[in-house]
Amino acid sequence: MRKKKQEGVIVHKNPTIAFNTLFGKVQIRSPYLWLHGVSCSKPLRDDMRIYHNSRREAVIRALSDFGIEESFANAAIRFKEHYHYDIGPSAVAISTKKTAKQVMEFIEDKSHLMDHLYDTAEELGIKKKDRPAWVNLRLKDISAGKNDAALKELGFPRYHFIHVQSCIHGYLQISSPGYCQGSGKL
Repeated sequence: MRKKKQEGVIVHKNPTIAFNTLFGKVQIRSPYLWLHGVSCSKPLRDDMRIYHNSRREAVIRALSDFGIEESFANAAIRFKEHYHYDIGPSAVAISTKKTAKQVMEFIEDKSHLMDHLYDTAEELGIKKKDRPAWVNLRLKDISAGKNDAALKELGFPRYHFIHVQSCIHGYLQISSPGYCQGSGKL
């Protein structure tokens, strides 16, 4: 913040926002930084992805974990028992449904990536009976974060490389929150 002030940036507004953590709702000052005629920024939003009434990933995970195990109303009660603050059944429903959607996207992307790996195995001349083991090894490497090694080894045409790389990027983004982590197996 000091560095921004030295650059001539001023705090134009400084509202207080609410943010949910496992320890409860906290109030945070969210400055709106402004430089006359040039630019503006909201560091909490832009750099930390903290929005008013948003939740930490741990809260989202707890809500969706409880929400898949029982009714949303009972899950809200259970959340209160564990974390000692109220959250409504609708919040449990929203988090659970959003997580379910992300899981489905993860499954669909993984299938898409797997299709590309099978196509690549065929292009590389790998025998049909050896392809499942070859594909599963690549998926395992990618799930373990060794995607650069897997891509380098493939060595197929540049347009195919870029498409598979974007599939892998989507797969890793979806699997990163923790609650839908990929095992590398289908």
